[in-house]
Amino acid sequence: MKIPKFGQPQNPDPYTIPQPGSENKKKSLLMFGGLGLLILILIMIVFGGGSPAGKTETLTAVTETGEAIGAIEAYERNLKTTPTKNDVARIKIILRGNYQSLGSMYKTTFDKKKSFTASPKVDSSSQRVLDAAVKNDTVDKALMAELQPKIIGAQRALIAMKASFSAPDSLQTISTAQTDYQAISDIIDKAN
Repeated sequence: MKIPKFGQPQNPDPYTIPQPGSENKKKSLLMFGGLGLLILILIMIVFGGGSPAGKTETLTAVTETGEAIGAIEAYERNLKTTPTKNDVARIKIILRGNYQSLGSMYKTTFDKKKSFTASPKVDSSSQRVLDAAVKNDTVDKALMAELQPKIIGAQRALIAMKASFSAPDSLQTISTAQTDYQAISDIIDKAN
């Protein structure tokens, strides 16, 4: 009795003429294909990670806060009514504290070399709107209207980044900032 060899064809085709070197071509093709796939996976692992969780959201919160401070500092001297001046002063104090705490949290967590300026500047679109409001003598309403989307953007970033942090001091900083930004939203809503 003849025992079949596993992995070998049972009845080789008698009309097939073996080509010299065809086995070597198959082996080299598989070897180089596997090596290429391995190199591709390695490149994806090394260069494809993107930013760490929470980095973009934290930077967004700091940026939105900085732009709001810049708008206040650039246009607070043009405010006309005392209630608006008082509201803007409170908002500025709250934003200044959160700008420093969120900025230092970003630096310690993600990028020690990143620096945030002590006197942030107003963004160009807000500057155009507020310059026109100064000319039209409606800067009180316009400043509050320009602050509102920045505060909402910072609030959304804080909500999104909270899941990325687990250290108690970071969570406390985020919770404090959320409470502060809600207070600012209330001030803006009352003023409008």
